[in-house]
Amino acid sequence: MRLAFLLVLGLLGTAAWMFLANAAPCYERPSTETGVWIEGKGGNYTLYRNGQPFLIKGASGHGHFRELAQAGGNTLRVYDTLALGQQLDSAQRYGLALIVDLSIPHSRFANFYEDEAKTGALQDALLRTVREHKDHPALLYWNLGNEVDFPLEPGNRAFYTFYNSTLRQLKALDTQHPFSTAMTTFQRRYLLAVNFRTRDLDMLGFNAFGQIKNLESRLENAAWFWRGPYLLTEWGVNGYWENGFSSWRAPLELTSAYKIFQVSEQYQQAMPHGNPRFLGSCFFYWGSHHEYTPTWFGVFDQSGSATPLYATLAALWQGEQVPLPPLPIEGVSVNGQYPNADAFATPGQEMRAELTFYQPQDSTLSISWELRPEDWYSGHWPYGPENGAVFSLERNVPTIRFVAPTVEGPYRLYAKVTDAQGVVSTASSPFYLVH
Repeated sequence: MRLAFLLVLGLLGTAAWMFLANAAPCYERPSTETGVWIEGKGGNYTLYRNGQPFLIKGASGHGHFRELAQAGGNTLRVYDTLALGQQLDSAQRYGLALIVDLSIPHSRFANFYEDEAKTGALQDALLRTVREHKDHPALLYWNLGNEVDFPLEPGNRAFYTFYNSTLRQLKALDTQHPFSTAMTTFQRRYLLAVNFRTRDLDMLGFNAFGQIKNLESRLENAAWFWRGPYLLTEWGVNGYWENGFSSWRAPLELTSAYKIFQVSEQYQQAMPHGNPRFLGSCFFYWGSHHEYTPTWFGVFDQSGSATPLYATLAALWQGEQVPLPPLPIEGVSVNGQYPNADAFATPGQEMRAELTFYQPQDSTLSISWELRPEDWYSGHWPYGPENGAVFSLERNVPTIRFVAPTVEGPYRLYAKVTDAQGVVSTASSPFYLVH
């Protein structure tokens, strides 16, 4: 009996040692000074690029390389490998580094991971991509999977077999750059799963929006599961799932002015700048991006014009005072109701909308109005209807009257205001048409 007890105790001790050992990754320095590597001593981690410490001040998205460099950013994270050679060349031209996502399906797609033909083809494609671009001087690191979910429960062997095999082969192919993955905000079960069921990740990325204020403390409390370096692979304006809703579950979007205040507070007060495990951050979204609305996240609008978020990020990255909003929009009201109060109307009803500011504005502003049907009730949510019906209304007036559509359902009214410098500020207000 005593021998059995000692044996069990020894096995538990070995498992605990293996668990703790994997909680802090080990690093090997590249064979040349032109690579990218992480050095870790006593829980302090530093990312090196071309022999120099490199703190990521970046963004996640696409395009606008010149503007990113001019704003003081140094890194762009891209979500796919389409035209990757051109993107790497553009990054190099403007002195930027590129984080490259290697896309794989979500772990819940068991049928995919159990199909050896499909996983083999994907693995070959990933190896081909890394082999082709691993020596480009603009490459910072590879990100294997974005929010793929690392399941902790038993099973999912096919997913982990593919992930670990692919990661090992990729790292053997490219020894000059780190490999990471990006997780949906912070969940302890992800850290447990990474510790128990994966190997060889050099760091972890977290997509954190409103949860950024708790990320550092929660990671410190979970250091038993992961004591290695990390970065914020997405942060920015609170997500549409975090900002409050109408009674029909339409997310309430902040005006551009409020977005500036929120982003500034997150960067200055919640970002874990002084944490010895923190390697930097990427703002979401660099470019134009339609996710629930076409105006929620983007630093630029669909025409390529900058929003006030651009000047805000430039000031934050360069350590300067954040400028006041050029257009302090209070909001858009529909029939006298602001977004935080439900606005209902009947199809075909005459409507009145008003754009209000915190202070008087001059007549040089360009104002445009759009009405879009919402799509929360269909399979397109939260991305559609990007190409759905768009009703253009009056221009260059802060107050408009229009006739509501004849179809019942949820809608959203958008006001876009462009100042003399071409900076675009926005506000929106949802309403519901019902008989």
